[in-house]
Amino acid sequence: MEANTHGDIFLQAMEKESVKDTESEGPLRPGVVISVDSNVVFLEMGGKSEVVVPLEEFEKAPAVGDKIDVVLTGDRRDGVPIASKTRAERMGIFDNLRDAIKNELPVKGTVKEMVVRDNIPKGFMVDLGGDIKAFVPYSHIDTKRYDKPEDIIGQKFDFVILEKRGASITVSRRVYLQKTVKKLYAKFFEDHQVNDIVNGTVEEIDQNFIILNVEGIKAFLHISDFSWKYLSDFRGVVKYGDPMEVQIISLDKTKDSVKVGKKQLLPNPWDGVENKYSIGDVVNGKVVHFRKEGAVVEVEEGIEAFLHVSEISWTQRIRDPKKFLKKGALVEVKIKSIDTERRRMDVSLRDLQENPWHDAEGRYPRGKKLHGTVSSILDFGVFVKFEDGIEGILRKEDVDWLDSGVELKDRFKKGDEIDVVVLSIEPGRERLRLGIKQLSDNPLQTFAMNYPKNSVVEGTVKSVQEHGVVVALENNLEGFIHISNLDKNDVEKTDGVVKEGEKIRAVIRYVDVVKGKIELSRKDLMQAEEQKEFQKYMATDSHTTGAFSTTMGSLLADQFKGLKIGEEKKAAPAETKKKSAKASKETEKKNEQE
Repeated sequence: MEANTHGDIFLQAMEKESVKDTESEGPLRPGVVISVDSNVVFLEMGGKSEVVVPLEEFEKAPAVGDKIDVVLTGDRRDGVPIASKTRAERMGIFDNLRDAIKNELPVKGTVKEMVVRDNIPKGFMVDLGGDIKAFVPYSHIDTKRYDKPEDIIGQKFDFVILEKRGASITVSRRVYLQKTVKKLYAKFFEDHQVNDIVNGTVEEIDQNFIILNVEGIKAFLHISDFSWKYLSDFRGVVKYGDPMEVQIISLDKTKDSVKVGKKQLLPNPWDGVENKYSIGDVVNGKVVHFRKEGAVVEVEEGIEAFLHVSEISWTQRIRDPKKFLKKGALVEVKIKSIDTERRRMDVSLRDLQENPWHDAEGRYPRGKKLHGTVSSILDFGVFVKFEDGIEGILRKEDVDWLDSGVELKDRFKKGDEIDVVVLSIEPGRERLRLGIKQLSDNPLQTFAMNYPKNSVVEGTVKSVQEHGVVVALENNLEGFIHISNLDKNDVEKTDGVVKEGEKIRAVIRYVDVVKGKIELSRKDLMQAEEQKEFQKYMATDSHTTGAFSTTMGSLLADQFKGLKIGEEKKAAPAETKKKSAKASKETEKKNEQE
């Protein structure tokens, strides 16, 4: 038994008490008070026998004629037998204790003092009456832990007896609660149903709920079921021990759950609200609390309306309503919707203000250049505010033609005055899109027009990478040469082919204006230049004679056989191609004749 571990603590606590086990005392005898003096009370025990009882055993001096049970102590005073009222009471209590142990019944006791060892609470001494003390271990004082155990000193509880050894008694309130709670819940569920009205007292208080003791069981009352009026915190509204009449709103036998409400006993202010208010009505209210997405405005007691952040201002982007409104502020709002079933009313503050978006399309036509002030900077864009309060969004991709990943917080500061151009406007959705890069031509578009496919360009190697090299071109543009297009001969590594800072020439393979890419080929240029040199040679060779020249020409022709210069490469002049072909045929014919 758990209480055995606390036996030594109990015995030490009992050293202060010289309580005698009265189970061996004589029988109880009734007496009648015949007189009271300053020290003793005289009792007539029947016939002519009398006894005296010390007056100190009475909390209050008895009156003549009172009937009192006593037990003889065996001592005498001036020849008169001495009796004890305290021992008689103790004998009755011990009889009750034996009955409680036999039948597993609870006993009542009052918590008198805390037992402490090494500055740690170990338990409590409990007065069972008749000067009989019992010990309750700290873990057995309740089913929950007390933050301030000293607060229970002086309180009276029911206990069960865990152990009795002579005058040493160990009791538990926790076991009593655990044993009785099931019976109490079973009786409550048998006696009650949903909508019944019951009475309870406040036993536990939290910010959002309270626990009531209702007929010995715990009933849960959420703050939303306490009043039709908004409450943010139960603390300070109710006190421990407050009596409360409530209505049962749900019962769950499987979970021993009882939920109750207080507002259900009060008139519902939403009944008939549709007869008092209509959509479009302008009403006065008070800001009573805030939510993340807006403020709650009390229109009248128990009737609250929701003011969404988007309905506060036409021009200001409000994320935190507390920065625009103060709790307790009186506001005039316009009703936008009423839902009596959900007890919800939506209101607007901005509907009572002039809407600058009504004629914004005429003032902000597409392509118009504007001058505004940076009002805020986010990861995806910059908000720009204009004199009439309207804000537009400058998205990251509309800032720079060449740097789509521009760091906006490095480039802009709140309060900066900047020039922008209108890209689009949607007054109905209150959206204005702006651009900066559109104020100038797209350098990539210009480059594509100036350098069509197969054009030769010159640049500087900016970086050498595993799969190719990056080439710096004019106007801060960059091109890329894949490793497969880096040299006329196939290479497995880029190292050693070109160096950073080296000036190189290449041809345009393609320009993707949308994706901002320029693909180059050094290989195509090298092959085209070799082909050009070969064609020059063949043109010259057509005017020479001799077997040696013819043989060399044939060898070179064989070497470049299969080399195709397609549309991606710079084409040789048509006239040169014809001359080259004619010269080649004449050489072959001469060789055949020889």
